[in-house]
Amino acid sequence: MNIENLIKREHLSKIKNYDQFFELRQSLVGLGSAILFDVLFSMALQYELDGASSIAAMLLIEFDPKALRQCDQLLLEIANSNWFLSDKFIPFYLLTQFGKWNLISVIDELLSGNSLNHDQRIRIEGIKYWAKMPAVSLSSEFSYFEWQEVIEGKNA
Repeated sequence: MNIENLIKREHLSKIKNYDQFFELRQSLVGLGSAILFDVLFSMALQYELDGASSIAAMLLIEFDPKALRQCDQLLLEIANSNWFLSDKFIPFYLLTQFGKWNLISVIDELLSGNSLNHDQRIRIEGIKYWAKMPAVSLSSEFSYFEWQEVIEGKNA
């Protein structure tokens, strides 16, 4: 399979456990940071019930590619997206790229204007809500996913 086909929604939606995730991660190591950022960030913002956006977000924090746009631009992309408010991975990624206090400052500046409609404002406030949390709490689900089979296998 072509390496770029591995990060299409159809493929990511089939990842159901850590072994599959790890195999996919290993297959993507050769992709450049710019491709990883563009594809994974965009897909992580397009929530559907198939789970692909969560896998994309997990890959985004796993590879940690450099953000190719400024913080305010990414926040506007989130505002105009279908980002799932309960997703902690996108706020965690933004924290790693821009720093907690800088991110919150940019969010406050964006929220102080009148350019956002109600839905956009809710998404930006959602990012702020998660950004104010301790960073470790934003990545705990990722850590659980990593150890899920090991722990559950021992308890079975």
